[in-house]
Amino acid sequence: MSVLLEQHVDEFDDLRLCLNLLCRRSAIHRRDRLRFAALEAHVNLGDSLCRQPDQGGIFDDEVDHPLALAVRRVGAEPVATLRPSPNFAPIKAKRAFEAVCEQIRREVALGTLKPGDRLPPEREFAEQLGVSRTAIREAMRSLENAGIVQCQQGMGGSAFIRERDSMAVTQAVGDMVMLGQIPSHSVTEVRIILTEQAIRMACERATEEDFMAIERDIDRAEQLTVRGDFTRRNTYITEFYRILAQATHNQVMVMLVESLSELTRTLLAKASPVPRSDVIGVRRNVLKLMRARDADGAVREMRAHLERLHRLLEAQD
Repeated sequence: MSVLLEQHVDEFDDLRLCLNLLCRRSAIHRRDRLRFAALEAHVNLGDSLCRQPDQGGIFDDEVDHPLALAVRRVGAEPVATLRPSPNFAPIKAKRAFEAVCEQIRREVALGTLKPGDRLPPEREFAEQLGVSRTAIREAMRSLENAGIVQCQQGMGGSAFIRERDSMAVTQAVGDMVMLGQIPSHSVTEVRIILTEQAIRMACERATEEDFMAIERDIDRAEQLTVRGDFTRRNTYITEFYRILAQATHNQVMVMLVESLSELTRTLLAKASPVPRSDVIGVRRNVLKLMRARDADGAVREMRAHLERLHRLLEAQD
C-alpha cells in the first residue's frame, strides 16, 4: 500500500472514531442518528476501497475519489463553535426519576442547559434515558416544585428551564414554618441580618438610579396609605426590600431578601392585619442615610423597625 493510501486509511480510522463518539455521547435526534449511520457506511466503503487498491480500487497516488474528499471535508468542519449538547446517559436505578433530576440539575450547573431551553418531549426523553415515561413525569413534577423547570400543559406541551427567581426558596422555607419545623421568629431574625448586610452593600455599590427606584417605591406605598388602600399596600409593601436588595447588585442577596421579606409579610398579615403607621417615615430616613453613604446610621434605623416586627412575631410563637 502506498504512503498516500496509508494516509487515507488513517483518516478513515479517525473519522470512524469521531462518528462513534458523537453517536454515543451526544443527545441527538433520531433523524440525525440515521444520518450519522449513513455517513459511517460511506466511511466504511471508502476505507475498504483504500485498503484494497489492487482489487479494483478507485483511489490511486495522484487522484482522490470525491467520496474521500467529501468525508475529509466533513471531518475537517470545526466543532469548537458548536454549543455543547446536554450529556444525558441511560439510567439504571430503583428510583429512576431521581436520577433524571440529577442529570438535569448537573447540566444546568454546567451551563449546558440555560434558562429558556426546552427539554426533549416526554416520549423521546424517556427513550433517550432508558426510563419509563412515568419516571420522566415524576422528575418534571419534582423539578417544577423546585423551581428549576416550568411545564406547559396541552398539545405540544413540554418542559423549559426556568429563569432564576426566589419562589422556590420562599416555598421551601414557608412549608417548614407552616409545618412547625422552623419558628416564625427565626425567619425574622435572619431577615434582620440579611437586610442589614444588604444596606451596607448598597451604600457601597448603589447608583443614583438605584436610589431613585427606592424613592419611587416609597412614594407609591405612601399614595396607597393616604388613599386607605391597605389591601393593595400590604401586597405591595415588600417590594421596597426587593428594590433595596437590587441596589447591592448581588443576585443571591436579591433572592434571599425577597424570599424572607415575602414570607415575613405573610406571617405579619396573620399576626397583625393592621399595618404600622411609621413604615413610610422609616423608609425615607433609611434612604436619606443611604444616599449620604451612612451605612451605620441606615442600619440602626432599619434594625429598630425590623426588631419591632420581630418581637411581634416572637410573641405569637
